[in-house]
Amino acid sequence: MNCMELIEYKINNKLISFLIIGSRILKKAFGFIYIYRIHSKGRKFRLIYRSFIRYNPLSLVNINYNIIVGTESFILFKTVGKKRLLNQKQISIHNAYISIMQIAGNRFIIGDFNNGLLISKIIIEKFEINFFAKSTIGKYIENIILLDYDTICISDLNGNFIVFRIPKELSIPIEKGYYLSLSENSIKFEKLKIIDLISVHNIGENIKKILKLCLLPWKNEILLYLTILGGIGCFLPLSIKKEIMFLTNLNLFLHQESISLVSLNNYINSPYYPMKRMFDAEFCESIKFLPNSAKISISKGLKVKIETITKYLDSLKLKVL
Repeated sequence: MNCMELIEYKINNKLISFLIIGSRILKKAFGFIYIYRIHSKGRKFRLIYRSFIRYNPLSLVNINYNIIVGTESFILFKTVGKKRLLNQKQISIHNAYISIMQIAGNRFIIGDFNNGLLISKIIIEKFEINFFAKSTIGKYIENIILLDYDTICISDLNGNFIVFRIPKELSIPIEKGYYLSLSENSIKFEKLKIIDLISVHNIGENIKKILKLCLLPWKNEILLYLTILGGIGCFLPLSIKKEIMFLTNLNLFLHQESISLVSLNNYINSPYYPMKRMFDAEFCESIKFLPNSAKISISKGLKVKIETITKYLDSLKLKVL
């Protein structure tokens, strides 16, 4: 099984759930799409039919009773029929390996395993895709999550956690229909804009899942991640400029005082991309274990008491737990 999607259709004023699975035949370049109907509140599954496709299905996404299948170098538009999947349109993307896709409104985001993110506007009624932006980094994409309509978070196989943002100068005109152009196959890559890189951090493990949630209703919203080795961690967004400046200066002083090779590695934490706009909480808390002379020098440099620094670092935990 390569990909899976759970959808609900309204038939005769009743919501019916279907499970769509894409798989390929071993040692072959083609595969099948299986359609299962879910019965008895998810306790039973019944195979309705399977449809043959000429390509290896890598990802699936559902929109308005249509299915978009991502394959190697192709995007397939299909409609669920009574006896088979109905072909609607096929779009070619050169040198692509479409491993994951996300749809939010009219925004269609493709995770290309070879090239990074491809951002487009989709018109599902006409089965058209208008690409307008791409990312310069972010290969080997494993997960995509939308933080808001213009902010995209991804993780890759190397453990990199990357946040991108589509600039307003590009997002607003695109929504109004400007800067969109169609070629014969509905794609034109010559004038794709570059989305902004907000932050980068390397976890050190392959991230298998990213969740946007609050652990408790009255706590701050976080990004919780699960790794392939069973690790659990979270990212806490910071919106106050004074906090960001304080943590930036604290990291600079800690790098001067700390002699740990692990701590020094925070300058280039990622094996491929340098760390940007990220603070390691464990590294910041290493100030508690420094000798008193180092604590005094950091306190004088920041013009903040050590007790105040430790209380602030503890307060960050209370925002999450």
